[in-house]
Parts: sequence; structure tokens; C-alpha cells
Amino acid sequence: GLLAGCSIAANYHSPKCKVFGVEPEAGNDVQQSFRTGKRVTISVPDTIADGAQTLCVGSLTFPIIQRYVEDILTVTDDELCKQMRFFMERMKIVVEPTGCLAAAA
Repeated sequence: GLLAGCSIAANYHSPKCKVFGVEPEAGNDVQQSFRTGKRVTISVPDTIADGAQTLCVGSLTFPIIQRYVEDILTVTDDELCKQMRFFMERMKIVVEPTGCLAAAA
């Protein structure tokens, strides 16, 4: 829902803005759905990004994503860990893995 809503808002305020979604490589149901043009269901993904352990993109949000999102990117758990470490060491903040998805991409 967050990606769909943000993409609608971005398109409204700046129609030329390109919006990209990011999800864990191990749980890329949205990427698979986006690339095939139909909703894909996966098994529970084994990823540290537990807030992004979705099994299938929503039926209401998928058409919005198809219309307003440029592409869906993925990141590995290793990339998430590196981004978490960066936030901790350089910015002195603790960010949970799902919160690191966009920055890791």
C-alpha cells in the first residue's frame, strides 16, 4: 500500500517523477508480478527484512503499481546489513532492516 500511495502522490505533484519500489531479493513477489503482468504468490521469504515478508502483492494496489511505478528493485540481506552498519556507524542511528531497503538499493 505504501508504494502505491506514494506513487499516486508523486505522479500528482510531479508527473515526470520516476518512482521505484524496493524489496528483499529473497521475497520478490512484487518484482515478479510487475515483470510478468500478473500477481505472483511466493512462499514466506527467508530474509532479515521481516517487515517486507509479503507473499503476494495486493489486488487493489497492483494495478496502481503497474500504472505509476517505473520498476521494482531488489537488495540482498548482505546489502541490507551493510546499510544498517552505515547508518549506525556514520549517522549514529539504528534502523531496522526493512527501513534500510530504499537506501540499500
